[in-house]
Amino acid sequence: MPSYKIIILEQAISEIAESCSYYNKQVSGLGIEFEEEIFQLLEIIKGNPLLFPIKFAHIHESVVLRFPFVINYEVSGKQIIVSAVFHAKRHPDKKTKKKRK
Repeated sequence: MPSYKIIILEQAISEIAESCSYYNKQVSGLGIEFEEEIFQLLEIIKGNPLLFPIKFAHIHESVVLRFPFVINYEVSGKQIIVSAVFHAKRHPDKKTKKKRK
């Protein structure tokens, strides 16, 4: 089985950091738990990047179980490029517009 490298784009890093900060303001330590959930899911994706469905174009979408968030990523060779981490209720057009920037 090929070994994949995860690359998290700046936009996705910002989204994780903002959400982490938000959750920490709600309940102390909750942001850390959010971050752990994200990175646990990224490890699952790294182990089997084709596990999650393609939602549009060539972008896979995986749902974070404990938090209402979605991770969008694409597989390019041996790289997994994470383009967005966003709240599941966010309008789908917003996530695609942000990706295009």
